[in-house]
Amino acid sequence: MEKPKLPPVEMGSLLWGDLSNLPRETNPIFDKEFYYQSPSRVNSCILDFTEMRPNLGGRHCNSGSIGFGVGLYSKVKVKLIKEPKIVFKNKENNALLNHFAIIIKKLTDYRGGFEIEAEPNPYSHTGLGSTASLTCALVNVINIALGNPFDEREVVKIEAFNYVEEGKDGNLYPG
Repeated sequence: MEKPKLPPVEMGSLLWGDLSNLPRETNPIFDKEFYYQSPSRVNSCILDFTEMRPNLGGRHCNSGSIGFGVGLYSKVKVKLIKEPKIVFKNKENNALLNHFAIIIKKLTDYRGGFEIEAEPNPYSHTGLGSTASLTCALVNVINIALGNPFDEREVVKIEAFNYVEEGKDGNLYPG
């Protein structure tokens, strides 16, 4: 199988945003820290590896899989701040986290910033979905802190269709 040669994506670029009623109205909750944890998963079977690539039409994933959640968690704490900046308390995964924080700001009327502390599961790039788990925790906790402007199905679409991986070169690539 030949690896697709994809160009890097710009931080915060919306790969897919086919949602109605944008920008969404938020009801931000300041002066409170929000916490969310998301389980990792094991894919016991990818049904078609040749289809495990970005769907450039942005509508669905073709590969299909059978997966199971496991007791390893990615954890994210978020505090909303009035200044329009994104502050990270860790040095790991900042490009990935920044990408999704910017996307949420683009999709909503929220103009403040975020203070983000993230703890991915300790086994990155071993097939446990660590990037997806971390993305899931971040998008969900920001959605909660902003008063749930998106329902559960929309949150999943935002995460899945704007999914990126950090390359060794520091760039983000659609995945």
